[in-house]
Amino acid sequence: LLIGLSLAIPAFHLVNKVPHELPPEALIVKAREIQHSLGYTDPAGDFDYGLTRDTDFLNYLQSTIKPKDWDAALASPPSIAAFYYRESALPMISDTSDNFGRNSRSIPAMDRPGMTLMDLDMDARLRYFKAIPPHQEAAGTFAPTNWDALFSAARLDRKTMQPADPEWAPIVMADERKAWTGTYPGPYNLKVRIEAASYHGKPVFFQVVWPWTKPDKPIVQANRTVLQRLRDNLGIIFNGVILITSLIMARYNWKAGRGDRVGAVRVGICLALMDLASRVLWIRHSPSQGGGRQLVYALQSASALFAMFWLFYLTLEPWVRRLWPRTLISWSRLVGGQVRDAWVGRDLLFGTLIGLLYCGLIESFEYIGVRAGDIAYGDFDASLLLGFGNIAANLIAHVRDGATSSLVFFLVLFLAKALLKKEWAAGMAFVLILTLSKVPSPPFTLPKVMLVGFWILLFALIVYTMLRFGVFALMVTIFTIDFLTSSYLTTDFGAWYGVSSWFTLAVLLGIATFGANLALGDKPFFSGSQEAS
Repeated sequence: LLIGLSLAIPAFHLVNKVPHELPPEALIVKAREIQHSLGYTDPAGDFDYGLTRDTDFLNYLQSTIKPKDWDAALASPPSIAAFYYRESALPMISDTSDNFGRNSRSIPAMDRPGMTLMDLDMDARLRYFKAIPPHQEAAGTFAPTNWDALFSAARLDRKTMQPADPEWAPIVMADERKAWTGTYPGPYNLKVRIEAASYHGKPVFFQVVWPWTKPDKPIVQANRTVLQRLRDNLGIIFNGVILITSLIMARYNWKAGRGDRVGAVRVGICLALMDLASRVLWIRHSPSQGGGRQLVYALQSASALFAMFWLFYLTLEPWVRRLWPRTLISWSRLVGGQVRDAWVGRDLLFGTLIGLLYCGLIESFEYIGVRAGDIAYGDFDASLLLGFGNIAANLIAHVRDGATSSLVFFLVLFLAKALLKKEWAAGMAFVLILTLSKVPSPPFTLPKVMLVGFWILLFALIVYTMLRFGVFALMVTIFTIDFLTSSYLTTDFGAWYGVSSWFTLAVLLGIATFGANLALGDKPFFSGSQEAS
């Protein structure tokens, strides 16, 4: 099943149709060459880079180009995928806990003199450039701006463009603005606008404005309906209800002397350490104040996670042990240190298999959508292509998320059981709640009833996993789903981006093999005669 998915997914995901000609290291060199050609030759104190995608291009592709021509459109510039490169004279450390402390194209803010930002196609064509000019500069006569350097970096011919009045504000200090209109070279003759600006003879802004480019507009809350506002805050409301309920129930269990308090501490510490490890791997380390602040944020997040899931575990464990004791067999043994127990192995194996089945259903549905005219780009995490540190951080984060999501799912299922009394009714309520959270979905060509049926099927599989195999199997299932769907899968293992594929396959095959070996060492592991410990 895993081999089949690894072969099928690259066949119809559009991200695999985009040429990734140059690795990040080569694109960094190209970016610096472009920056030097624009007159920015001072050595950088710090730099950052990453990969992004142009989702507006995807929508344009679906609305204007026939599906049979998508492969050809993606094989030529402009690219849906883009590479950004940033420089600064000072260390670039995120000053917030947003994005798990990681830098991004917009974090930290472009607000210091000397900062530069550029976007390149995957073949190193310039698409966007911005620079913050110095606060102070001696008066004098400055050389005229070399606009041709920008066109050369974008691989455009200025002679084929017609001058136009500027329309897009550069958002940086500028004393000269220019604009041109014309046709972008390629098979589809896209009509584009080129906007540029300079300050004291040096380019400070450049943008290729595509037919799908939209200006940034703030969301006007006054125009949003009550239903939209409720949906915006649904997560806060849900989390508030869960937290208040947990506090009440944990206090009741504590006073009654119920619950595995040692297990709760172990679970809390384990999740906190995983959260801390992933954030430490993600954040940029610097002796500056910003670097120390990110470590404080990481410790705060780990502490909050410990407290939250220590509370959840004290709330949930006594009731799950009472209502569904079988679901805690492998989990109790794992928490108790019996890592090589046969039941642990069984749930490692079946959790992985169910996760792969879940992914197979997702990809089958996406394929049906593609045949009907929908776009399946591939919801992979681009940071997995940026080095082993990012891969390790994502792996740890997926393990953490699998554990936390499973405990929250069990808590929701228990609350539904407490309200509705019947197990089947609780299961149906759980499926309905999660299905409603996915509808309305982004626009699809397929009928809405088919979308609803698809989500019902997927969440019913989650309920089956919870009640048939238990907590630990569900954790492995969710980990497998998240890890596989976030990976960039390709059959070209020798390419620079092939590391994501072979690492994903190695991890999942390793988990399944290890689980099978453990399970076969303690026969019969399907027997129901073993009692919950």
